[in-house]
Formats: sequence, C-alpha cells, structure tokens
Amino acid sequence: MADFENIEPDEYKYLGQNYNSGRPWGIKYITIHHMAGDFDADTCNRIWRGAGTSAHYSIDRNGYIVQHVDDGDRAWACGDGLGWGSGGNDCSISIEHANNNSNPWTVYDAAIESGAHLTAALCKAYGLGRPEWDVNVMPHQHWSSTACLPIKTTELLTKNGWKLLKDIEVGEEVASAVMDDLSIVWCPVKRVVPVYKTHCWMSRDLEATSDHRILAKAYNDTEVVKQWKEICGCTSKNATSTYWIPNAGFMYGDGLDITDSELELIVAVQADGHYSRDSRRDNAIENVRFHFAKQRKLDRLFDLLDDTGFEYSYNLKKDGTHDVIVNKSLYDFVEQYLDNKHFTIEFGLGMNKHQRELFLDRILDWDGCRAGNDYSSSLKENIDVVQMVAALSGVGTKLQEDGKRLHFKKQYRTVSNSGAKRTYDKEVSCVTVDTGFILIRQHGRTTIVGNCPGELYGSQKEQYIQRAQEWYDAMCNGTEAAPAPVENNTSEPEYTPTPSSDIPSLRYRAYTQNQGWLPEMIDRRDTGGSSDDFAGDGSPITYLAIDMPGWYQVKTVNNGWLPQVYAYDCNDFENGCAGDGSPITAVRCYYETQNPNSTGWLKIRYAVNDLPEMEDTTDTGGSSDDFAGNGNYVTKFYAYLTR
Repeated sequence: MADFENIEPDEYKYLGQNYNSGRPWGIKYITIHHMAGDFDADTCNRIWRGAGTSAHYSIDRNGYIVQHVDDGDRAWACGDGLGWGSGGNDCSISIEHANNNSNPWTVYDAAIESGAHLTAALCKAYGLGRPEWDVNVMPHQHWSSTACLPIKTTELLTKNGWKLLKDIEVGEEVASAVMDDLSIVWCPVKRVVPVYKTHCWMSRDLEATSDHRILAKAYNDTEVVKQWKEICGCTSKNATSTYWIPNAGFMYGDGLDITDSELELIVAVQADGHYSRDSRRDNAIENVRFHFAKQRKLDRLFDLLDDTGFEYSYNLKKDGTHDVIVNKSLYDFVEQYLDNKHFTIEFGLGMNKHQRELFLDRILDWDGCRAGNDYSSSLKENIDVVQMVAALSGVGTKLQEDGKRLHFKKQYRTVSNSGAKRTYDKEVSCVTVDTGFILIRQHGRTTIVGNCPGELYGSQKEQYIQRAQEWYDAMCNGTEAAPAPVENNTSEPEYTPTPSSDIPSLRYRAYTQNQGWLPEMIDRRDTGGSSDDFAGDGSPITYLAIDMPGWYQVKTVNNGWLPQVYAYDCNDFENGCAGDGSPITAVRCYYETQNPNSTGWLKIRYAVNDLPEMEDTTDTGGSSDDFAGNGNYVTKFYAYLTR
C-alpha cells in the first residue's frame, strides 16, 4: 500500500529514459491527466518509450500507484518542451490516471481517489498549499495547446461517409486505427476538444499543430510516435531524417454476398451502363444498355454477363460501335448496391478485404487508367467512396486539383523534417478515441494520425479537487479523510497487484544474420519450442533486446560500444534494442532493482558464447573487464535474474 505521508508509491517501475535529471526551478504545480486508455504501469512504460514521453506517476483502474520518474527529475509529460522555469515539464509533477472507457471519457473512481490522495500528499510535502484548480493543480492542457487539426480542412471517416471535423459529435463512431497492425475499427468519439485558434504546420498535404501526435516509420521500418514538429521539422532548413507516415490501413469483415464477377459487373454498370426508361410507363426502367467502341470492354462485359447469367442482346452499329442491351434484372441487382448508378458508402464498407482489393483493381479498367494508376469521375460521391475503399485497403490516394481524378499511391508517404510551411490563425480541434489513432482526409490525401488525449471529464474534475482538498485538510490535521463512494467501477473485477517476493522472469530476444528476430527467451527457456537454453542460431547476433529496468549496451564491429539502451521494442531499431546491423562482439548489462524490500537486491546474470557468466558488470570468471565477450562474434546469448 502506498505511504502518502512519506510519498512512497505502491511500486517503483522507473522508465529509465525520456526525462531530464534535476529540477533547477523547483516544484510549483501538480499536473493531472488521463491515459486515454485503461492501462497498467507496464503498458504506460511501453507506450512512453515509443512515444518519447513520460510521467512521474501512473494510477491504474484499482488505484494502484506506480512511480516512473523521480519527483526530483523533469518528466516529459506536458508537451511544452523546455520552458526555462515557466513550463509544466519544468515545474510540475505529472500524474496519469486510467480510464474506464465509458462514453464520455471518464476515469475510474479508484484512480480518482488514489490520485486525489497523492495530489494532496504532494502539495503538502512540497509546500504548495491546499489543492486548487488552476492555482497549484493544473490540467494538462494548461501547459500546451492541445494537439489538434484544422476543423474546416480535416475530415474523419464515419459510417455515413467523410465528415468535417467541425461537425463531429461525441458518441459518433469514426474510423480509428490500431497501432500494432494498422487495422481500422469503429470507435465512438469520447471527447471533442473545444475549438480554438492557433498556427499549424503543413508538409506533404498534412496540416496539424506542432505538438500533434504522428504515427510514422523511421529507418529500418521502426515504428515511432512523435510530435508533428519532429516529423516535419517546422522551420528547419536542412533535412536530418526522413519518416514514412501511413496513408491507409486495413478494415476486415465478412463481405458482401456476391461473386467476384458480380462485383465487377456492378463496377461496369456504374462506369458505362445506362438505364433505359419507358416513357409510356411513367419512365419505368426497361433495361440496362452499354455502348462501346472498344472491343476489349465489349469482350469483358460478355464474359461477366455469361458468368452471372443475365440475359442480353447485342447489336453492331454501322459506325462500328457496339450496343449491348441487358434485361431489367441487372438493374434490380446492381441497385441493391448503387444509388441511381452512384457508388454508396454502404457498398464500400460492406466489402471484405479481398472484395475491396478486387474493386480497386477493376475500376482501373472500367473508369480509370491502369497505366497511370488513376480513377476518374465527375461525381464527388464516387470519388469519396473510392478514396474510402482505398484507405481501408492499405492504398494511399491523392485527389488531383480538378477534384475529378484520384491517383493511387503506396501505403506510406515520406516526410523529411525540413521545409514545412506555417499556416496562420487556424480554427482547430481534435477528438479522442479508444485506439489513440484516427483516419483523416486533408487536402486530397488520407492519413492515419494520433488523436488527442483528454482531460478529466465534467463533474469528475470537481470530484477530484474536492477529494484532494479533503485529504489535504485531513493530512494537515493528522486525521483521515472520510471514505469516498466508489460508483463507476463496481462491475469491474477486483484485483490489486502485489509485488512478488519471487525473482522475476527476464525476457529477451536476439536478431541474427541468418534469421532476423528469433523467438523470445524467458530466462533460459526458448518460447519457440527449441530445446536449447540460449538465444542464437550459430550466425552472428546483430541486435539484442532485453526487457528489464536498468540498461544494456553492445559493442559492434562497425561502431564499437553503442549507447546504453533502456527499452525493449523489437520494432524500434533506434531506441528499443541494441545494435547497428553489424556483428556484436561484446555485451554489457546493469539491472536496477525496483522494489528491494520485496524482492531483495537483484542482478542480471548473462553470458555470451561459452564464456564465464557476468553479474551486472562483474565477471564471475575473475576477469577485470566489465562486459561479456572476447572479441569474437557473439553467436549465443542467455540471461536471467539472480540475487
């Protein structure tokens, strides 16, 4: 249990990165934020390592408090950079709270209770006075403009089609992306940021405030989440890095109950079919007609009609063109999916992955240009649907200036961090969704970008500060605050993590020249089913990733000793693992015990090849060096924890 009098959390799980040592400007405020998700401390650490952010404390659904950065150090929590004594990062202690994923976005009562108690304790310990909103307790948005997008040029995809950000409402479902695989799912909007005016930055048809979160790939396909100013470079004149931002994701589903030929026939009717009406019968549909000059299209239509069984007749005209007249049953069929020969949102969303890919391929033959990889239509409704289908199929698109031609592109586009242009006095806003990422359309392109994490909602803000004041008064008087009722998480399972006295398991992976990333090892057990007790396949190991508090580093053929690594992310070759792609010749590790009162002081034991084991930086074989290795390529590695 946390010791609030002495500011001791339930557990320490230091992030080990994304902070600055020391606080030359002291502690003046407590900054309150929520996670935009129902996360525990380990998940927070993983997210922060990848996003280049941090916070001093996290509080989970059960009110369990974990410290990630020392109070005396400067966490990267408030999004305002270095303020030279005036910023939130400089002068505040930041606390993140777990959400219960209700609509609107709210925080668990247990998290509020623990957070309020911790806030009171911090205010007392650092002489900040009785907790007061906007005096010594600040919402996150106080320090930095909330990461946002222009409301008049940004569209989100809803189940009714593309919709301007300015018209999006809380509770409305929008297309949201899952970071791991860019799958697209529907998520309700939990919060809409109030509109405000600020400057934005534009690069490669993406326009956002400088602090907006951007999902991107860096070199070696490593996935990162960075602020827009880091991706586009703002006013930087010389590019130092290139990033790839996603234009599209993948939506999965059961699909329409039609054959591939029927799907292509719908495309053909939309592109070249004409509904013939009988003026004698109130303009009732009589048949569907096609008129072709090209033999290629004629032959393809015959194949489709034969495959699908629709009756038709054919006439060769004197000018050498061809008329095909198809029974009215074709009209009855295709208008189940079209609206007066226009593509519909329901049609596009109803297709599965295979059908969307087939659709995008076939429209190039019927109403596009395969050589130019373009689709053309004078109808905005058709352009909207085709661009939506592409965005749900991993295909990027760019709408040309005439608004009638859509050019298909790759899933990612490059952005160099230089040369971005400032756009002035933009009305901006953003939304918050469960996945943390949304699919948008701006300036003729689709993009997957981050959403905006929210603040405490409605009455919870007053509930929080009231409890903090009650705890502060009680602590100053040497008493206990009255218990607070718990309402919004009574249906959740009760679980309070208890630090284990057992030695924790250690996870690690090796990347080899022959096979890339090998299966994860847990201590000396191979999760891939191999009977060996080490990571390696006989070829040189070129990257190493270890999941532990503390640090590890490697020496390589190309660059010698590389910087220490504090993270464990096999997709992040820059910060999540150690190596540079050349053979590793030595390894050095140091374990930082998180809770010595529970586990005792722990060390990491590790070895390379068949050399003696190391304990942290001590060689158990008696050598005076502080690393594992003898200059040969490392082909085997194992590690585990010990006291």
